[in-house]
Amino acid sequence: MPHPPVTLIAVPYSFAGQLPEAWLTPAERERAAAYDDGVPRRRFLAGRLGVRFAVAAHLGVREVMRDPGRVVLSGQCPKCGSAAHGRPEAAVDGEKLALSLSYSRGDVPGGAPGESGWLLVATGPAESELGVDVCAPIDEWIGIFDARQEQTLRLLPEKLRAREAARRWAVIEARGKASGHGIVPGPSHAGSAADAEPARLAGQLDPAPGTVGEWAGALSALGVKIVVAGTEAESAALPQLRAAVVMQAPTRG
Repeated sequence: MPHPPVTLIAVPYSFAGQLPEAWLTPAERERAAAYDDGVPRRRFLAGRLGVRFAVAAHLGVREVMRDPGRVVLSGQCPKCGSAAHGRPEAAVDGEKLALSLSYSRGDVPGGAPGESGWLLVATGPAESELGVDVCAPIDEWIGIFDARQEQTLRLLPEKLRAREAARRWAVIEARGKASGHGIVPGPSHAGSAADAEPARLAGQLDPAPGTVGEWAGALSALGVKIVVAGTEAESAALPQLRAAVVMQAPTRG
């Protein structure tokens, strides 16, 4: 399977605590200090670390790791225009890049809930809307897909079903991120024509109009670069994770 034409970087939560303060802007250091030394802080630090690794790898500019002010993060909701949520973007020295992040939610074998996990970051040309998602195996998948997808999963050998369910769910999530709408309505967007119930989205087996490309599978099949192996539990979880990358044509004016 050809790799998607984007840079994909995976960062374990456990590595986030090793992030040098010099790699954070003053505003980011202040925000990190406001968190308790727990899961939210690890996720925040992993996100900043992953974005900088991904941008540096994509542009071939390692200096951005030591000069955090060069990477400017922003975002805007395509529905309401709010900068508080929506599709994220990155810019380096004025050059814009598409950006998407996903967390494995910490459910890795042998790890306390939320204490272990993986962050996946995708960055690519600003000419495409980008969505990425990473998902651990889903053992309880009945009821989250439509009847057609459930039937497909039932036809698989039992040992493969949880990973295939994760791959299919990652595609659904990545499509929602690429569109900027997500997979469920936000509280300020109730009733929007672009919204849909999760079950209806789960039934959309074909790519949306304007899709440039979709890729899904194991992280190794997608060409994901692993920053570091992480803890024993995180390392053991890697082969089980499934991810998806979706690129769509821009919808902004």
